[in-house]
Amino acid sequence: MPPLGTQDVRAYLFLLFIENSAIEVKKKEELRATISKRLGESWQGKRVDRAFLKEVLKSCPSELESQLDLADRIAPLMTSASNIAGNPRLIKRFLNTLSIRRSIAKAQGISFDDAAMAKMLLFERAGGPQGLCAAARRDQQQRTWQAGVACDAGEGGAQGLRGTQAREGMGRAVRARVADACA
Repeated sequence: MPPLGTQDVRAYLFLLFIENSAIEVKKKEELRATISKRLGESWQGKRVDRAFLKEVLKSCPSELESQLDLADRIAPLMTSASNIAGNPRLIKRFLNTLSIRRSIAKAQGISFDDAAMAKMLLFERAGGPQGLCAAARRDQQQRTWQAGVACDAGEGGAQGLRGTQAREGMGRAVRARVADACA
């Protein structure tokens, strides 16, 4: 299957997110037709991007709005990442993985940030195990340095580090995957 360009990937992501949204069916069809028409005009310099969708989609549920923003940001990465290279099957697999992880987090009562998880998934896919291990090591080194600074400044030391890890760190399941990949 030939790789898609950035405009194609962005339109594909928009359409997938719109299809899975709470928007009424008639409006979904209108959006599909409008996006498809605009994509056909992209050779003339007309872009399929978030600004275009804001013009077309006057009122948007907040969840869909954040998903469309995410799609706008990750489309260029999904085109340029060598392990994805604009492959529609891999893009759909990526979104399915994101959806599954969101469902699992929701079932376990864990807060879930689509943007953060999308970054992690992209990194897993594009960076491979070696990249994930390197990032985990850098993250741990930075946290150790921050803990030392917090202790020197009398800011709670280890407790401050645990708070930082809770806010910014990876969950237990991700840490386990990193440990397995780095072993």
